[in-house]
Amino acid sequence: MWAPQREAPKAVLSGLMGCVDIGSTKARKVFGGRPFWGTVTRFRHPFYLVEYVDGDKAEYTGKELAPILRLTAGEIRDPRRWHYGWSSLNLANVPGFTAHMAEYMDEQGMTLPIAWVGSAANAGAHAAANSDLADTVNDFLRAEESELQQFHLGLLSSARSTRTLRNYRLAAIKLVWFALTRKWTWPLSATHSDWYMAKLYKDQDNIGAPVTAKNAMALLCSMNGADDPYKLLSATAAVQAARRDHKHVVKKSAALSAAMVRAINRRYSFPRRGRVRVRHGPVGGLQNPAAPR
Repeated sequence: MWAPQREAPKAVLSGLMGCVDIGSTKARKVFGGRPFWGTVTRFRHPFYLVEYVDGDKAEYTGKELAPILRLTAGEIRDPRRWHYGWSSLNLANVPGFTAHMAEYMDEQGMTLPIAWVGSAANAGAHAAANSDLADTVNDFLRAEESELQQFHLGLLSSARSTRTLRNYRLAAIKLVWFALTRKWTWPLSATHSDWYMAKLYKDQDNIGAPVTAKNAMALLCSMNGADDPYKLLSATAAVQAARRDHKHVVKKSAALSAAMVRAINRRYSFPRRGRVRVRHGPVGGLQNPAAPR
């Protein structure tokens, strides 16, 4: 049966594609032990084209491009570049991006778990603030403070399960990035927190994005000993509205019963070819698989 061919993706030669400004954003990659700089000059789904200063060109997927992107502080802080969808290009893998988030939170008197940003990111700001101290006692106290701070940050990561930290990592970094680009202060006010969740609900039109953001926000406040104002209606209006609007949408697993799983297995599960299916009898001996049950 004839089917019309899909049109080839159109090339984007200028403008913002997420955080990447086509024709402006820089990339840096090492070839043969030498670093070469280039510019992202085109996007044609799913590939970004980078043209290097020596004339070479190369196409990269978002996953391949992230480790070689070089974003300036001004680019990271530009509110026009903030976007929620990181499925094709995960900014957490861009060099220096999470360190920039950690530095911003450090300025706000808050920290991010080492599991999210690495130990060096949180250590930089405090060490620089006291670099001019020459007194031996002060040097000792500074070193001790830095050591204890890093140890405590490690405890914050280990105090929560690895799965919990992994589940909320990207949601929390996206939230921190949004607050950074809007020059908000931490802990976020109830109004600012709900503005963010309202934006997620408006853009994503689902319950998962604002709920995950709310949980990530509460986790950040809990780790930093900050009050959690997010139980107020003014802070959770977007979440409550999303729950009402999507009250008939439930997880597939919530509707499954054991009997349904057994029925699905009977209908759709089959033995692998060439694999002898052996069942054990009631006393542990092998039972003939061809014998009646």
